[in-house]
Amino acid sequence: MPITLCKDQQEVEVIKITGNDEVKNRLSNLGFVKGKKVKLFFFDGVNYIIMVDDSKYALNKDLAKRIYVKELN
Repeated sequence: MPITLCKDQQEVEVIKITGNDEVKNRLSNLGFVKGKKVKLFFFDGVNYIIMVDDSKYALNKDLAKRIYVKELN
């Protein structure tokens, strides 16, 4: 599921990044790589605030919906 469907404060694991090479490289440089645990901090109505390690990133919906994740048990 895309990370845009997650709940606030939900921790998930990245399983796939979609898009062209430029999008994949941009997200990879921010730390969004397969197997990485990330947390949807919150959605402010415009941007998705996502925490990777100890950093928070604001991604617009078009970019955030390219990050596919699975729920952690």
